[in-house]
Amino acid sequence: MKTVWIYIDTHRIVGDENHLKVFDTIEAAEAWLKVNDSEGVAFEYPVLGRVRTPSRTNSRLDRHGTLLALAMAAIVILAAVLLIAA
Repeated sequence: MKTVWIYIDTHRIVGDENHLKVFDTIEAAEAWLKVNDSEGVAFEYPVLGRVRTPSRTNSRLDRHGTLLALAMAAIVILAAVLLIAA
């Protein structure tokens, strides 16, 4: 199963381009953290499914669904971080 490593900058608001960082390997995450946030951590998550290329007829619907899914994932991840920090 393919996994990714996700770092959440809790000082940024949800939707900020620097709020989440996604890494394909733990080595990449650790290298970035060493330079940018030595006390930060990245959590491992499975990749669910494949990325589809939107067709010309329903690309707007696909973009909306993708944005909704990303927003929901960010909320779930933020909630998990807040629970862990509490």
